[in-house]
Amino acid sequence: MVCSLIGKSSIFAFINLNKNNMNDISKEINRIIDTVIDCSKAAIGNDHTSVTRDEVIGRSKKENAVRVRCLVAHFLYKHGLSITTIGMLLGKSTQAVRNKLGRHDNFMRESQIYRIVHAQIERELKASAVDYGKS
Repeated sequence: MVCSLIGKSSIFAFINLNKNNMNDISKEINRIIDTVIDCSKAAIGNDHTSVTRDEVIGRSKKENAVRVRCLVAHFLYKHGLSITTIGMLLGKSTQAVRNKLGRHDNFMRESQIYRIVHAQIERELKASAVDYGKS
């Protein structure tokens, strides 16, 4: 039985919950994080200033890492994860995740390159969507 918990855009939308596919949820979370990092690297365009997964998940205060972390939090939230779960994944408190979501809104208003990267990530995620329920 394929079940949707939150809606069509949710990462849980096509996961067969009767089989307890936590692996599929983990794969989808990693796919979202990797897509955000890859699109951000392409936008930055310089290997010396590009962001690694460790910097995004870790405590780096580099400007690019902070922006990518805000994008990761936004897309995980948009795909159905709770603020608490995102906090656990990023090693942040719920207040810090709320702050990242608010900063995401600020970056969207103020930065054209941030909006371009955001649009690219949305296209990439849509193009690489996986239907785990049919495997």
